[in-house]
Amino acid sequence: MTPMLSISVSVSLSGVLVGLLVTFVGFLLYRLRAPTLPGILTAPRSIMTPYLGALPAIIQNYSWLSQWKNVWMKETLENQFKADCAALIKAGASQKEAEEQVKHREALVWSFFASPPFVELLSPRNLKFALGDAFWSFEKGQLVHDAFDELLGSGIFNSDGEQWRQQRKVASHLFSFSRLSNHMFNVFQEEADKINAFLHQQAASGAEFDFQRLMFDTTFDSICKIAFGMEMNQVGAKTAHPFCESFDMLQELVTARSMSTHWSWKLKRLLNFGSERIFRQHLRIVRTFIDGIVAERLKNKDEYADQSDLLTLFMQDAEKRGEELSPEYLRYIVLNFMVAGRDTTACALTWLFYLLHHHPDEEAKLVEEINSTLMPGVQPTPEAIKSLLKLEAAFMETTRVYPSVPVDTKECVEDCQLPSGERLPKGTCIIYTPFLLNRLPSFYMHSSNAICASWAKDCEEFRPDRWIMDDTAAGEGKKKIFNPSAYDFITFNAGLRLCLGKTMAITEGKCLAAAMIQNFKIRVRPGYKPQERVSIIYAMAAPGLPVTVERR
Repeated sequence: MTPMLSISVSVSLSGVLVGLLVTFVGFLLYRLRAPTLPGILTAPRSIMTPYLGALPAIIQNYSWLSQWKNVWMKETLENQFKADCAALIKAGASQKEAEEQVKHREALVWSFFASPPFVELLSPRNLKFALGDAFWSFEKGQLVHDAFDELLGSGIFNSDGEQWRQQRKVASHLFSFSRLSNHMFNVFQEEADKINAFLHQQAASGAEFDFQRLMFDTTFDSICKIAFGMEMNQVGAKTAHPFCESFDMLQELVTARSMSTHWSWKLKRLLNFGSERIFRQHLRIVRTFIDGIVAERLKNKDEYADQSDLLTLFMQDAEKRGEELSPEYLRYIVLNFMVAGRDTTACALTWLFYLLHHHPDEEAKLVEEINSTLMPGVQPTPEAIKSLLKLEAAFMETTRVYPSVPVDTKECVEDCQLPSGERLPKGTCIIYTPFLLNRLPSFYMHSSNAICASWAKDCEEFRPDRWIMDDTAAGEGKKKIFNPSAYDFITFNAGLRLCLGKTMAITEGKCLAAAMIQNFKIRVRPGYKPQERVSIIYAMAAPGLPVTVERR
């Protein structure tokens, strides 16, 4: 049984078992904690069953969760748009008048069994409100902490308030321009050389291999060197690193927790049963690895004093403030940045080469640009990599179509009203889903930016050219990358939680992709269609991305 299938079965069985045990209590909690929200479009009855909410539908469609959610939400929004138009037509408006006056809804409510209501934010202005204007009115919330605390603890992805602010402040120094253009860029080029050496071997053998694992091994090596000053040399290893295997499984398991009833997984944790038993085993492996790094650093502080890696920055900052960070606190810092620095870029690169395989015309454009800019066998400069606009456009378009973090959620800590008019009582959870919004025509229709609004007509297509625009300030014929508001392009989050490592991710992605594209043709197994690995990140389920490679 595959890991993903075992998780799906576990979630299903646990939902049934716990439902029998606590149906009455759950029903009361559902009625108390999940009231209807007047004025907000509600998910259809095919999704929202009595008492259980969306839980049965989630279990049934778990193996393709993100795509399934896209399908039913698009249908729901379109059906409501037609109904609103029909109401105006009935009142005397023409079809054209109705379609001009009616706007697609900007929020939609649904819920789990015994949970507070979840409100999907479906427009840029609602995102701006929740992530920017009213930032401090929304926190991660108890549901998130319950599911994720054992893995991510008090790290930057999982914390709020002053603790989050302090971590972000310290981490921002790691991503300063000087560091990125010097130390990080050299690390990326070293990793590119390792990838090329491995791909030369694979081209000679003609053997099929998992390209996704290669990308995860590469970014694992780079983030360990950048953030912790460690050489892992995982690229080309015959087996995956035990930490990586366990960390990937833990991300799937905590996501499964968040998609099931809190009753079920907490009962299994108490009994050390099923998926929670597996969780505990993998958590031990992950903590042993990270705790070893932290213990070495704490034991030999002076040896690392001159380094500029993540752990050193946090320890030096605490020392300046007269504090001493606990090993547990440092562990969670490491784990959170492992997600940020390893997983997201690896996902983006995997999906980039999958898309290029299916769009050979776009690949040809990149080959031409790279060959005309970079000298074969010569390490490129940061300026040369930056000038690869078509490659950057392809990378950005990949992160739009396949965002590495497909969904995020927060909880209202006080009563709020969205700009679109919907009222959110305290305790309501909000969800914003980049995987949905980046492919949703009505989301772009709500944009106040003319360029973003124009994406509505073809937002489900892979079209990198949408990112390249005239740079009139630089002179006639000059081009630049379009930089939309983060609320129109939510892949890298927005507001005060805008991704600190965005520039790093783009630079690393371009360095590695340029090296591979210039030297190799990477071909996906004929007829292969990847399945979603339901996790914190949007990766491919086993067997990943099976490819063969040829030298150019």
